[in-house]
Amino acid sequence: ITASYLGVTSSLLVRVTPPTVSQLLMLTQSLDVELHLIRGQLQPQNISFEVYALKTDGQLLKVTDEVNWQIDENEGMKSIIDEPGRYSIQTTGTWNVKVDFAGVETVRTVHVAAEKKVLRSIRPSLNPLVLRIGQTLELDAIGLYNDETESILSQDWTLSPASDLIAISGKSITGLKVGTTQLALSSNDFQSNLVLYVQDPGLTSISVIPGSFTLRQGESASFTVSANYGDGSSADISSAISAITTNAGVVTLESETRRIQAIAQGSANLRVSYRGLTTTALVAVDSPVLSRLEVRPSALSVVAGRTVPYQVIGIYSNGNEADITTLVSAQALSTSRAEVPTGQAGQLVGKTAGSTILSATYVDPLTLRNLTGTAPVTIAPPELLFLTFDNASTSIPLGRTFDFGIQGSYSDGTQIDVGSLVQITADVSSAGMNYVGSIIRTGSNRIRVQSLAQGTMKIIAALAGQSAVATITVTEKQLDVVQIKRQTPFSNPGFLLKGDSADFTAIATFSDNSTTDVTNTVGIYTVTWSPPANASVASFVDSSGKKRMTGLSDGDAQISVTVTSSQGTASISYGIGVYIPCSGTGQYYGYQCWFLGASGASCDSTCSGVTRATHSATLTDAGSQASTSNQCSNILGSLFRSSMNSFNSAATAAQGIGCSIFTGSGLNLGLREVSNPTTGSASLANFRRVCSCE
Repeated sequence: ITASYLGVTSSLLVRVTPPTVSQLLMLTQSLDVELHLIRGQLQPQNISFEVYALKTDGQLLKVTDEVNWQIDENEGMKSIIDEPGRYSIQTTGTWNVKVDFAGVETVRTVHVAAEKKVLRSIRPSLNPLVLRIGQTLELDAIGLYNDETESILSQDWTLSPASDLIAISGKSITGLKVGTTQLALSSNDFQSNLVLYVQDPGLTSISVIPGSFTLRQGESASFTVSANYGDGSSADISSAISAITTNAGVVTLESETRRIQAIAQGSANLRVSYRGLTTTALVAVDSPVLSRLEVRPSALSVVAGRTVPYQVIGIYSNGNEADITTLVSAQALSTSRAEVPTGQAGQLVGKTAGSTILSATYVDPLTLRNLTGTAPVTIAPPELLFLTFDNASTSIPLGRTFDFGIQGSYSDGTQIDVGSLVQITADVSSAGMNYVGSIIRTGSNRIRVQSLAQGTMKIIAALAGQSAVATITVTEKQLDVVQIKRQTPFSNPGFLLKGDSADFTAIATFSDNSTTDVTNTVGIYTVTWSPPANASVASFVDSSGKKRMTGLSDGDAQISVTVTSSQGTASISYGIGVYIPCSGTGQYYGYQCWFLGASGASCDSTCSGVTRATHSATLTDAGSQASTSNQCSNILGSLFRSSMNSFNSAATAAQGIGCSIFTGSGLNLGLREVSNPTTGSASLANFRRVCSCE
């Protein structure tokens, strides 16, 4: 395209291309498919799609055979070979069908459901119907469904109309008179018509069933009558006969129920007539017989542990009664609930709350019939007979507690802890009674009295109309324990340095948690102190109302005190260790202060170097005078382990140096020289002595 103006020209190139596909249209009759049911089986159904391509120039072209078809990979829907766009639907579900053509694609979703099973019509199970007079047929209604199946319908159908030819009762039809009639079978909106024929094949005889009767006075019996036809068939004609008895004084007849009643001993004939035919049945009436048992009362109630009377009454066929309680075998069917004690007929004992059945059995010696009578039994929970405190009377000192237990004795012989159930009150107003303690329940259902004052109080427990009383008396407080207390200052209550002193007091603690200083005899308290057994270790003297111990030498010191009074007696002992004072590089072992001397030094010089003197333990605990080498080994191991590699328990250096460490030849060997008596002055090159200094 060229445009010019005032000598100026401009051109534009326009290219026109062939039309292209802009949209695919996928058409089918319906995307919602319903598969038919035949005898419960889904029937496959075909579906067809047509595909059209809409081009940019407005043309609409059918391209069903040219597009690329795709469906879900599923057995529910299958493509039909050589028929593009045509599929066979096999099962219910949702399936996607996709096509693409010339770069354009579209998808359609097919929804497949199953056809619902629907009743289409009904028919009778028999048609036409043929029956004889007196014959009864059972008829069913058959439902026919859209899936070609059939089934018997439930009772929601009717037959009509009734007529004088037939009697209709539910699904039963009984022939009454010869003839033909039309019936309608109806169920909801469906109806089926049928023809019914009532025939008479020719009556030959009638029969009473049973053919004879043997009754006891008072018994009754029913009978039926059968019509016998020439074709060998028979029919029940009981409702159409007429009947009488030949001796109404012996046997009576109830025609409507076709039942005879024996009223006196003797015999009679039952005479039956139908359509000109007559037959008889002999009825023999014997003396009355026991026919049933009754337990009286008809329902029993008893409390567990209690007894209730009952009777077993024999009812005879003529209505007479007899008490046969002592003759029957009676038992409670659940013996864990109740029982009839051996030899106590007519008495039922309740055992456990619940219910059971009292069953009485008797074999009639005349007829050998096994007769049974029953009555329901309800067993109520046992009744509380009385309450008992496990201690009816007790005495406790002031400050103490006492726990009472309460037992309930029940009618079934059981005893139960009822501490959590009873109501508790206290009698503090009666003569001689006063409020002496508080009352609480413990976690174990005990009744706890916490004493508060001296005196006597009654505790009353009540439950279900029963009560029990316990008496508790609170006396003066009791001496429980005495303690020896060391007076401050001290860092370790069982540690005392030689030359130091410690003061002690005695404190008595009583049942009411009160305390009293009983260091010295005062008032009702007689106090006896026992000083240390070894007076050389520590002294023990009075000092300003206290007892003072002074350490004299290393060792154990034990004191004890006994307090005696009307409130009781108590004793206690107190042990203390007296130690040699230790400082500098000294270390405690036992009650002494130990030092490790320099190589070649004596213990005298080692102790002098720390302004101390050699202690005898150097000789008696760690020297040759010691009874065993263990002390030397223990002292070295406990205090100077880092200076020693090993220990020789029996060195024989013969220089009197006792417990030492040999440092020569690069060794650190612990040993104890045992040949000569150990002295404080002995020394030996390369040997570091173990010295106790004070």
